[in-house]
Amino acid sequence: MTLQAAFVFDLDDTLYKERDYVASCFEWVGARLRASHGAEHAHEKLQGLFDAGAGDAIGTVCAEYGVNDAEKADLITQMRAHSPAITLSEDAAHLLSWIRERNYNFSIVTNGRSITQRRKMEALRLGDALSVAISEEIGAAKPDPTCYSLAISAHAADRYFYVGDNPKHDFVGPNELGWTTVMLRDNGRNIHDQSRAFPANHQAAVTIDDLRELIALAGLET
Repeated sequence: MTLQAAFVFDLDDTLYKERDYVASCFEWVGARLRASHGAEHAHEKLQGLFDAGAGDAIGTVCAEYGVNDAEKADLITQMRAHSPAITLSEDAAHLLSWIRERNYNFSIVTNGRSITQRRKMEALRLGDALSVAISEEIGAAKPDPTCYSLAISAHAADRYFYVGDNPKHDFVGPNELGWTTVMLRDNGRNIHDQSRAFPANHQAAVTIDDLRELIALAGLET
């Protein structure tokens, strides 16, 4: 008997744009600095520094407004726990609706802090994921094979489709497992570069421009 396909997704820059999360963080920090230090233009300065490639926009702005190290640390801790103003990309929303309507299941595998990734998932309404592997929670980060074990146990499928965006670490593990790896091509707003040369085992088997293409790719279109 053929088991149904399993869909396993990366989170950041796959189901939504991570730049939108960064913008939400800066808006949150800016509002707090405006209230506590009269920093009227902190939000704009943070975004400008980030867009210019600054490595520590928050540290730079905090120093400008006289925020001490303890205050900055507390600000960052609270920022990581804030409820971000983010939404699924249009194609992700369509694909997930299609999956849910047909009683298929999906899982999430993502690197990051537990509180931050959980808040993102709450904002994106991904609470029905069959399994969730967050690197901080499981003590391993992609491409460690441990990251995919929860999805394997949860789905017990004979076909796995793993969708991500970052060749540096997204596809090595799933390639070793024999999964069909799918890279969502950068539309110009991704955080991580896809253009540089990567070893063959880091590359996805298929590249798509829209997550809705996964439906036909999986051979499940009805």
